[in-house]
Amino acid sequence: MSLNWDVQAVRLTIFALESVSLSDKDWQAFTGQDEAETRQAIPGGRRFSGRMTNGVFSISAAGSRADIVLEAPDPQGPEIRLPVIGPLDEIFNPFVENTSKWLLETQSSVVRIAFGSVLLFKTANRVEAYDHLRDLLASVNVDPERMFDLLYRVNWRRASTVEEGLKINRLASWGALRFIRKMVEFTREEVVASPEEIYAVTLEMDHNTDDAHRTPFDRNRLLPIYSELVDLARENAAKGEVP
Repeated sequence: MSLNWDVQAVRLTIFALESVSLSDKDWQAFTGQDEAETRQAIPGGRRFSGRMTNGVFSISAAGSRADIVLEAPDPQGPEIRLPVIGPLDEIFNPFVENTSKWLLETQSSVVRIAFGSVLLFKTANRVEAYDHLRDLLASVNVDPERMFDLLYRVNWRRASTVEEGLKINRLASWGALRFIRKMVEFTREEVVASPEEIYAVTLEMDHNTDDAHRTPFDRNRLLPIYSELVDLARENAAKGEVP
C-alpha cells in the first residue's frame, strides 16, 4: 500500500580513502549562493548551512566522510504540524539531480555511498497509523487496537545489480509517532493546559553500500550505484517492507 509520504530529511553520504574537503565553491555549486549563512568548524572538518526555500540545507566534511543534507526546520506558527519539507517526489527529484552533479565531479576516491531519508505520513489518529503499519510491514503482526510504541527496524541486504559482488544494506525503521504541544492558559482560578496532537507513520531509511568494500569505485559507476540506492528507497516508500 503506497502512502503519499512527505519528507522530513534527505541525505547523501560518501566515504573516501582520503580526507574529504568542502569549500565555498561547493556551497555555491549546490545553492547558487556566494556564501553560506552559517559556517562552523566541526571535529575533523567544516560545515556550511543555510535556509533554503523548502528547508535547511547543509554540507559537511569530517575526515573521510562528507554529508549533503536537506531537512525540515522546526515548525513555526500557531498551529501544530508535521516537520516536513514537502512531498517525496518534489523533494527527492531535485535533491538527487543536484547531488548527482556533485558526485560526478568530486575528485575523492569514493569507497562507500549512502542515501538516507526520513518520511512522514499524517494520520487521523493512532489506530489509523497502526492500520497503515499493518499493511506496510511483512514481518510484524500488527494489532492496531492493542499495540503501542511500535518501532521495527530491519536490514534486508541485497546484491547490487550495478556492481558485481557488492552488497547493499537496506536499513529501514518503521513506527507510529505522536506529535504533541501543550497550550497553557492562565485564569484567576487555575492554570489550564490544553494539548494539541497529531499522529503520523514514520519511515526512516539508510540505503548504503557494504562497509566491507574498501577499493574506490570506478568513477563511471558512481551515479548508477547512487541511482540504485535511491530506487531502493523509493521501493520501500511505495511497497513497504520488501524482504
